[in-house]
Amino acid sequence: MRIEEFQFEAVSRLFRLLGDTTRLRIVKALWDNPATVSKIVEALEIPQTAVSRNLSVMHSAGLLVRRRAGVNVIYSISFPVVRDLCQVAINSERQISSSRLGLATDLVEETS
Repeated sequence: MRIEEFQFEAVSRLFRLLGDTTRLRIVKALWDNPATVSKIVEALEIPQTAVSRNLSVMHSAGLLVRRRAGVNVIYSISFPVVRDLCQVAINSERQISSSRLGLATDLVEETS
């Protein structure tokens, strides 16, 4: 598979967007169902300004879509791949942690 330089930059931008804890928590809040800003604020227990700022960044980047419902704005995840990437990262971290634990156990056994 050939990867062009511009594709590396696009992947880097995506990982930077998802590399923020607050943004990942927003993804989690929207994982199964769309939600209003107030529901996301309630779920994350952080200031509305922080949630709105991050929602705006994520929407501008194309990770989220929004629609109006009366006075409310409802956000949802644009593409299932966002959830897939998060799930791959979670599974990878579990494997890495398990591997580290195994290495630590091996080192303890070697020194005993």
